[in-house]
Amino acid sequence: MQKHYKDFADLYDLTQVMNNCWFELKLDVCDSDNRLRTEWSTLRQDLTDNPEHALACIGLAMHHTLMNEQACSSSQRDAKLCLQTIRPRIVGFGPEVSIGSIKVSSFGKLVSVRGTIIRAGASQIMNTWCAFRCAQCQNEQAVQQKDGIYTTPTACHSGCKARSHFVLMQQSVFTRMEAYQTIRLQETTQGSRTVAGSAAKNIEIELTHEMVDSVCPGDDVTVTGILKARSLEPDGTTRASLFKAYMQAVYVRSNKNVLANWNRLAEFTELDMEAIRTIKSEPSPFRLLVQSLCPSIYGHEIVKAGLLLGLFGGQANTARTRAEIHVLVVGDPGIGKSQILQSCANVSPRGIFVCGTNSSNVGLTVTVRMEKGVGASLEAGALVLADQGVCCIDEFDKMSGHHGLLEVMEQRSVSVAKAGVICTVPARTTVLAAANPAGGHYNKAKTVSENLKLHPALLSRFDLVFILLDRSNERTDNLLTAHIQ
Repeated sequence: MQKHYKDFADLYDLTQVMNNCWFELKLDVCDSDNRLRTEWSTLRQDLTDNPEHALACIGLAMHHTLMNEQACSSSQRDAKLCLQTIRPRIVGFGPEVSIGSIKVSSFGKLVSVRGTIIRAGASQIMNTWCAFRCAQCQNEQAVQQKDGIYTTPTACHSGCKARSHFVLMQQSVFTRMEAYQTIRLQETTQGSRTVAGSAAKNIEIELTHEMVDSVCPGDDVTVTGILKARSLEPDGTTRASLFKAYMQAVYVRSNKNVLANWNRLAEFTELDMEAIRTIKSEPSPFRLLVQSLCPSIYGHEIVKAGLLLGLFGGQANTARTRAEIHVLVVGDPGIGKSQILQSCANVSPRGIFVCGTNSSNVGLTVTVRMEKGVGASLEAGALVLADQGVCCIDEFDKMSGHHGLLEVMEQRSVSVAKAGVICTVPARTTVLAAANPAGGHYNKAKTVSENLKLHPALLSRFDLVFILLDRSNERTDNLLTAHIQ
């Protein structure tokens, strides 16, 4: 590895590595290094099966490289440098696996998962090494705190051989601390749908050092880490035989930047590209797309066209205007509004469908939860989880707490000021909503706001408002019957 760092010196800024104590190791660059492939042909396999040992070797090689560089540039080595641990961040490890497909055989191995952050805890300080002083002989010894489990010395290493009465020395030079944060990642629905009737799987992830506070709820991320299991101790006296799975993060990549969006083009298969070329060759591609949206519902081409424009979205200009196109569909019951919204959520790469009767203001925006020993944590709602996507809200008129949507639909963010937590979470979400009139059927003598009993400020947030009426027409009824048959 030291030869690899020297051969590809333009990719590794040693000064930056020395200051940050971490560096990115791109596996595609390692694959292109013929010397490294010859001397360490099982690099990828070792990272998968024995990640802690492989990562330690990679970091140690960089540590030696920095030491040699320091020795060449100075006659005396930096004492501080000798105490630093260099942490490699593995980039390009794959393939990505879904959280639901993780098996027991995967524990202790390095895996990559992709999902949406639904909860982010407060940043904390965790001891990795603790110094203890014997109360009898005043001897000090350091004990490693493996996986965050508080461990005390079993016996004094001096002549007294004491087995108890050890005092924690928090200010000792042998006590090591690091930044620590826990997040919860939920599997994404992009590319694969969850089984009907089952909830989306999620997993707890531990972030350390520079990865702390690098992400927030609603972010679409890919996490490479080591799968581990922690024993559950419900009563604090006896160890339970049950374990919970968690992941110790090695590298976190956000999928929201420009480069990630361009890289998503590689996810299209040749069959997908052929379908795109076929649609492009049609005389009227937009008409074809409109007719392809929820084909089981007959008619409503204008409404489908508006919803399709909402799915595509717009483009923000320099005047800081939003790019999302919010659409509201108002109509009599039984004309297919809910089914059309479900189709919009299904075709969107990042779409969420919720029902207003079972949704609250905090369920759509952000919830602040107080956890014992952790503090306040942010839990993302539907609008935050659908960031840079689509949130379809059915029964919009029956939902309580419409005031929470005002900021989201205009400012594209959610502001939180609860339990000592003051922050702003991005929610660049397109809202597609469907509502029924207050009296059961739409009254033409009243305005849209009066029919829905919505505040005019909220109604003004929608760019397109469609009104669907169930009119009696023999010709239309015959065409609808023929479409169903």
